[in-house]
Amino acid sequence: MKSKHLSSLKSAILGSSLLVAGVMALSAPAQAFTVTIDPQYGSTENTGSSAFLDFNFVQQNTNTVLNLLIKNTSSVTSTLVGVGFDTPGGISQSSYNSLGSAFVQLFNDVSLSPYGSFDIGIRSAGSGGFGGGNPQAGLTNGQSATVSFTFNNQNASSLESSFLSLFSQPGSVVGRFQQVGANREGSDKVLGQAETAAVPEPTTMAGLALAGAGLAAARRRKAAKEAAMKAS
Repeated sequence: MKSKHLSSLKSAILGSSLLVAGVMALSAPAQAFTVTIDPQYGSTENTGSSAFLDFNFVQQNTNTVLNLLIKNTSSVTSTLVGVGFDTPGGISQSSYNSLGSAFVQLFNDVSLSPYGSFDIGIRSAGSGGFGGGNPQAGLTNGQSATVSFTFNNQNASSLESSFLSLFSQPGSVVGRFQQVGANREGSDKVLGQAETAAVPEPTTMAGLALAGAGLAAARRRKAAKEAAMKAS
């Protein structure tokens, strides 16, 4: 009888250990934060154009992939045609993928007056550089898209922390808007800033929920077995 009780206890402990390990594995990719591009941080025309950016860093072997979700949240008719941002000192992207979005052009060391230069700029198709020309395609009100950057030989957690620190003050992220206003003839350039609170990823939340349910089930099984042993 004693050996059966020890065996049940060991099984419960082993099950709990495996669940905890599962949580750790699921939680690993959760490296993300958000940036709000809004006139409160700086705008050339104060039209009400705005955007939301979600920076999600994922470790892939020795490299880090940045999946960047971009959404136009403007309160006025406006098309987001470009996004520019700085990178932590000495770090540059190794590759870029527009993932079928309108942001098919990649520029490095771009300039956008009056806000100076940015290390990376992505823009929709059309003539001219990041800050010039008259691009027409992009994200209209409420639309969103995702693009990705690969940074070779970078740790996702460390890279996320460096970017978050850099973006904690306005001036390192900018959005370029065209076709602004009722007549769609205006334009705007708007700065952004990072939200300081960490963003839990779905994998982390799912892992925690799974672990909680699993541990509760293990406790119920253990209690049922102990009750059966006492009854016998």
